[in-house]
Amino acid sequence: VVKLTDDTFEHQTQASTGSTTGSWLILFHVPNCKSCDGLKPTLDGLGNDEELYENGIVLGSVDCSTNPNVCLRFSTTKLPVLMYLHKKRLYRYQLKKEHDEFDNLLILPDTMKLKSFVMKGYDAFEGEEIPDPPSALDVLMKQITKAY
Repeated sequence: VVKLTDDTFEHQTQASTGSTTGSWLILFHVPNCKSCDGLKPTLDGLGNDEELYENGIVLGSVDCSTNPNVCLRFSTTKLPVLMYLHKKRLYRYQLKKEHDEFDNLLILPDTMKLKSFVMKGYDAFEGEEIPDPPSALDVLMKQITKAY
């Protein structure tokens, strides 16, 4: 699983250009998030999958606590978020919630469900246009609004 940062995201994924680095399944997460931590072993489990490798699917993760610009770019406000970047489109994996009397708990997918999603299941969802990287002005405006 490739750790992606504000500095490396675009270069490694080539998300906005759609170039040939492959398709990416990316986990957006933060530390001390039980659901985020619960997805990491699932993603790691896919890391050795030959079929994904042969199909050019790369696994990545972004820590939103230290890489706010990437997370701002993809509007990842409620974490964890799983996104599949494929052929200049992004597909959000829909994490389902289970309601109990105390909390809304996320039902985390296993490796087979995630693999099925990136191999063919994403077709059932409408892909979104991949947003451009934030400009220096976007970053500055975010910092200003955060301060006030």
